[in-house]
Amino acid sequence: MDDYFIKIQQQKALHLVVESPATSANCRFKGKCSLGAFSYVGAGSAVSNTDIGRYCSIATGVQISPTSHPTDRFTTHLIAFANKGPFGESAEFNRIVGGPRLNNGKLPRTVVGHDVWIGANSIIKRGLSIGHGAIVGAGAVVTRDVAPYEIVGGVAAKRIRSRFDEETVNRLSALEWWLYDLSRCGLADAEREHVQRFLDKMETLKANGALCRLSPHTLLFKDDASEPVQPIYP
Repeated sequence: MDDYFIKIQQQKALHLVVESPATSANCRFKGKCSLGAFSYVGAGSAVSNTDIGRYCSIATGVQISPTSHPTDRFTTHLIAFANKGPFGESAEFNRIVGGPRLNNGKLPRTVVGHDVWIGANSIIKRGLSIGHGAIVGAGAVVTRDVAPYEIVGGVAAKRIRSRFDEETVNRLSALEWWLYDLSRCGLADAEREHVQRFLDKMETLKANGALCRLSPHTLLFKDDASEPVQPIYP
């Protein structure tokens, strides 16, 4: 794959693996995260301890895996759990909470599959799985796992419908088209615009051994430096 296009805003304590091409405009990444090829994250979004697949469309103002505050302790404030938040440099705060906090490095990960569309200002609770091909409506608050190709919306988010019938979902899931280099498939407009024609073409190519795996340039962004690494989905 010749394309080498990655736009990532450098930030303190960044640990982000990105396949090319991908972009995130003024998105705040926290913890260890990954972003697959052809995915983009809109401005004002915040992503923490999350793996994002390929071909994902994430709009502005999205919060993925935000901090969860326990409700069963004497306070919901940061002093009761594993987060110093904005008080890391406060001597008084550190005298209260002491040394390294609980759950450091053991936070549950959130997984966003391939071909996922997340609408503006949505919130995805920490530790969830958003299945391949799913759609999260704008402003939704997602508190449970979302099935592949399921459309959800609302507060708290509920199932609206599936994008396709069961047979089509099964064919798309089995094909795993995001693993292949579509630039070498010779897809016509009709095959990109109609899912059944796309499936027929890609399944034929796969059966004939004519699909090439996508091998994108991949970088690890860590603090103020970057280095080449292996693709996330080899």
